[in-house]
Amino acid sequence: MQVVYLLVELRKLIELEKASKRFPALNFFCRWALHSKGKGVGADRILVRFDGLLEKIKANPGVSTWDELQEIRNTINFSRFQSDLAKFMDKQEIISSLWTDPFLWSDFLTLYIQVIENCPLVLSPTSKTILKSYSHLNVELINHPVRPTELYVMWTMLDSDGKRVEALKSQISPAS
Repeated sequence: MQVVYLLVELRKLIELEKASKRFPALNFFCRWALHSKGKGVGADRILVRFDGLLEKIKANPGVSTWDELQEIRNTINFSRFQSDLAKFMDKQEIISSLWTDPFLWSDFLTLYIQVIENCPLVLSPTSKTILKSYSHLNVELINHPVRPTELYVMWTMLDSDGKRVEALKSQISPAS
């Protein structure tokens, strides 16, 4: 729960300082943790990118989608969250190894992902975007099947047929 408390306080500071545009990743990840569903411009952008990737995979099975995967990875990479957090805290003159020590950051991300696991990204009600391939995007924390100390985040989609599609998996625990 301390992760949520930190994010609540960060969100308040971001709002008070009108800093959401200067720290978009931090703002997005704070907002996501504080709501039952992630929505808004940032969520819409991520959803559109995943939707486009799934459409390309369906249209061309077996064809490499490396460029699209890299674009999505760059969009949802927790390193942007980490970078914005470090810059914002530096601006506040708060020093901590949380965002510089890979093991502490991994522990923080593990707790953060546990908060957002059941909070899917969905289109905002006012969005004019129409998703072709799926209805929402979710994250879950998973352990490596052979090395249980290695943690991964799995991004999954529920497609239009109600089928769960694993979209992207990335390691969050630092290399030992």
